[in-house]
Amino acid sequence: MPATADLPFSWRRIALPAYGPSLVGSIGHGAIVPVVALTARELGASVSVAALFVSIVAVAEFVGSVPVGIFVDRVGERTALVIGGLLEVMAGLIGWFAPNLWVLALAAVVIGFRGWEGDHSRLAHPASVATESADPLRPRRSATAEPSP
Repeated sequence: MPATADLPFSWRRIALPAYGPSLVGSIGHGAIVPVVALTARELGASVSVAALFVSIVAVAEFVGSVPVGIFVDRVGERTALVIGGLLEVMAGLIGWFAPNLWVLALAAVVIGFRGWEGDHSRLAHPASVATESADPLRPRRSATAEPSP
C-alpha cells in the first residue's frame, strides 16, 4: 500500500474522518435537547423552565469549553474522550432517573461540559490553536493520518 503522502488529494478519502465526528456529535446533541426538555416537563417544570433546561446545556458547553480544553491539554485527547464519554453516560442515566429538577439541572450541566468535542471547541483547546496556527494543514493531516512535516 502506498504511503499517504504519495496518494493524490481526494475529498472522498477524507470526508468521513474529517466530518464524521461533527456529524455524530450534532445528531447526539439534537437527540438530547428534546429529552432534557421533556424530562423537565415530566418533573413538573413549566414550558419556559423546560426551555431554560435546554439552554443550561448550551451555557454549560460555552462556560466549560476553556477549562475542559485545558484539561484535554493536560491529560491528552484519548484520555479526555474516555473520561468525557463515561461522564456523559453517567450524567445521562442520572438525568433519565432524576427525582427532581435540581438533579436534572446537574446532569444537564455535565452533559453540556461534555459538549467540548464540537467544532467550536477547538478555539478553547490551547494546544490545537497553537498547532493549527503554526501548521494550517494540521486538521486535514490529523483527519487522514498524514504525517506532519
